Formats: sequence, structure tokens, C-alpha cells
Amino acid sequence: MNMDSPDLARRELCDTCRRPRVVCLCPWLVTVQHTTPVVVLRHPTEARHALNTAKLLGHMGTRCQVIDGEEFASADILEPGHTALLLFPGESSRLLSGMLSERDPSDPDDAPLPMHLPMQLIVLDGTWSKARRILHSNPWLGELPQLRVELGSSRYLLRKPAPEGGSTLEAVVAALGLIEGSPERFEPFLTALDQLVQFQRQAMGEDRFQQDFGDRISDV
Repeated sequence: MNMDSPDLARRELCDTCRRPRVVCLCPWLVTVQHTTPVVVLRHPTEARHALNTAKLLGHMGTRCQVIDGEEFASADILEPGHTALLLFPGESSRLLSGMLSERDPSDPDDAPLPMHLPMQLIVLDGTWSKARRILHSNPWLGELPQLRVELGSSRYLLRKPAPEGGSTLEAVVAALGLIEGSPERFEPFLTALDQLVQFQRQAMGEDRFQQDFGDRISDV
């Protein structure tokens, strides 16, 4: 076997990002410091998806944890001493920006949320139907306050838009920017996402990419 063959090089995986070395994302996977714990509950099928955006969160965020499965024990997920919030655009969800504007950290009885405590974000990662399956399989998730964020046009052009209008990564970045301020600190997440899309665009070829996703490009 020719160890220098282009085909072999394309198959070799990076030890860190686990992508083929010719499309290694490591130069873009810079560490992003943040204090808010983020736990992404990822459906197992998403873990095998090469274009899954939660992988970027897990590689880059200092307090981002990605856990695969369909059923989870609350004791393994919830951070003691934190107010856990479910980032999920359900019918009962509130805008995170609105909730923060009403927050009174000096009032320990601030209803309906004990917002004097630091926040923890719980995020469901999967297709819309699989995310709802995780929610229904874990009743304790349904007891958490549900929050959503306002997103503009998604930079993640490669999959059908979700009801909330963006990828898991984009939703988490928007939420962290609101909670911790200085949203520009979280721009490296989006830069890595852009490169993920660019690699896929190159692999597909421009004609095929325009055929499949061209209608979304003008909105970004």
C-alpha cells in the first residue's frame, strides 16, 4: 500500500477533532472561556454525524459538556447551586433576553425563577423530533424553565432549518452572549462553524452546493 496516496490521506483521522486530516478543524478549535455551565444532551444519531455542531462546543467551550443518550438521570446533569434552564423553543418557552431584563439578583424569592443563583444551560441536540423524544423520555427536563433565543439567519447552511431557526451551536452562542455579556468573546465558535460549512462546500463542489443550499445563502 502506498502510504503517501491521496486516498489514504483523506481517510486518516486527526487524533483531536476526529475528522479526516485534509479537513482538520483543529486550527479553528480555539479555547473559549466562559463561566456558565452548558450541558448538551445529544441524541446518539447526532454523535455519528460529521457535521454535528455540538462537537465544536465540546472541543472549544471550557464549561461545555456533551453527553450522548436518550435517557438521563437529573443527578448526573444538574449542577448544584445553579438555576438550571432548558434552552428549548417549546410552547411555554420565554425569551432569554426578556427574562434577564426582569431579573432581580438581590431578591432570593424572584419568581418564577431563583435568579440570584448562577445559571446552567441544558441544551437538547438532535433533529426536532429527536429532541422532543429526549424531552418526553426525561420528565425532569419538562420541569425546568424553558427558554429560547432570537436568532437571525443561520450560518449553518447544511441541514434543514430547525423551528428555532439555527443550529445548536448558534443557540448556545446567543445564550452565552446574553448571560455573560461581551458576545464578541464567543465569535470563535461561529468562525469554526463557518469553516465546517466551507469544508463541506468544497467537498461537494460549488455546483452541487448551490443546487442544494443556494436558496439559503442569500439570507446569511
